[in-house]
Amino acid sequence: MNKHRKVGLLVSVAVVSVVVVFSFPRIRQDPSVHQYADQRSWLGIPFTLDVLSNIPFVAAGVVGFVRLHDCDRSRPRGLWAVLFLGITLTGFGSAYYHWRPDNDTLVWDRLPMTIVFTTFLAAMICERIDERAGRLLFLPLLAVGFLSVWSWHRSEMHGASDLRFYGLVQFLPMLTIPALALLFPPRYTKNRDLWMIFGWYALALVFQVTDAPVYKFLGFVSGHTLKHLCAGVAAWQIVRTLTSQKALAVAERQV
Repeated sequence: MNKHRKVGLLVSVAVVSVVVVFSFPRIRQDPSVHQYADQRSWLGIPFTLDVLSNIPFVAAGVVGFVRLHDCDRSRPRGLWAVLFLGITLTGFGSAYYHWRPDNDTLVWDRLPMTIVFTTFLAAMICERIDERAGRLLFLPLLAVGFLSVWSWHRSEMHGASDLRFYGLVQFLPMLTIPALALLFPPRYTKNRDLWMIFGWYALALVFQVTDAPVYKFLGFVSGHTLKHLCAGVAAWQIVRTLTSQKALAVAERQV
């Protein structure tokens, strides 16, 4: 399959995904979404572990931003800088939300995450398909991410909760990026390290939906806290991968 057909396949899958998702009725946010299993407070910090488990995001974002000079110069460093900013803001936004969980604070948790999802996708398009296309798509993708959070919050304010748009922005890039890694030849070494990122994020999603059962089983830590820690490891894996990869020669990319 040539490059144009691969791009066409990805675009077709994205379009079909959008059509299918919006063909379903509204996906309502669970009213109990803010009721996390671990309600403990220590040292005056409410929901302590869910708040403090965001520290790895902040640390990974700051270290990644500082270490951008270690990246191969052929990479779109501006996009990766925005991604690390998004990771840092995700840590602060999530901590703020978990300090006082409600729909208004959840905006500041979800908004930075859309920066990470959409920027990661734009950066991968740059590095796997075409750099100019990735840069041109960056701002529109970012805008779509912001719009999805605004749309969800507005639906909550009007009593018509709808997570479809935000769900697409969160999960479609996480499906598209691995597809890019499989369909298009790498431009950098240690391509397998990317799968560590996807693996840790997938594990985080498992813990996200097993918050209470994990807390009931372990007794000292909840699934949501472990979700933060696993996603934090994924963020650190991005830093490690980005700063250790080197550009491949043109002949090696085609192997």
